[in-house]
Amino acid sequence: MEISEILKTKSYELFRRYGIRSVTMDEIAVHCGMSKKTIYQAFADKDALVSAIMDEHISRAEKNCVFAQQNCENAIHEIFLSLDWVHQIFEGVNPIMLYDLRKYHSDIFLKLEMHKRHFLAEIFRKNFERGILEGVYRAEINTDILVPLRIHTMTLVFEQELFPSSKYTLYEIDKEITLLELYGVATQKGIKLIEKYIKQRSK
Repeated sequence: MEISEILKTKSYELFRRYGIRSVTMDEIAVHCGMSKKTIYQAFADKDALVSAIMDEHISRAEKNCVFAQQNCENAIHEIFLSLDWVHQIFEGVNPIMLYDLRKYHSDIFLKLEMHKRHFLAEIFRKNFERGILEGVYRAEINTDILVPLRIHTMTLVFEQELFPSSKYTLYEIDKEITLLELYGVATQKGIKLIEKYIKQRSK
């Protein structure tokens, strides 16, 4: 594995556990078993390292969304496949990481926001349209309202005042919000599918 890949992997382990700001380059060097000089040969500064990690995260997210879209049985199954992936992403993540990103790495945070508003918004729109055609979502739903709502709720899971990490995991919050939204738009046919996929995952 290349040094840059080791740095991104090991640094992300620290960031997701402790947040970004509290982790120093010295700690990253120790965690990676290399000198700070080696780190700076790969990345100009901490901001460049964080940017590279987030670029990789965005790329992986896009690939997983496309995979779910292309390999699902129906629109509701697509959402459940995405939930499975979100579970892996959120596991062990400290919510403060997003706060640090927003406050101390605003350009990188904006890149994530643009990813949500454009790529993910289109993924959600296509899912709603597919669900309507399949008869699993109600035909009268207003996607112009529901798409930005879905985008907004993605960030809600990190709100500590609403959902303290001492009580809930990020995945638990996202799962409840997602199921609420699914039941809200589903037809009777869709509800049967939701319950089917819930039952499959409870075994």
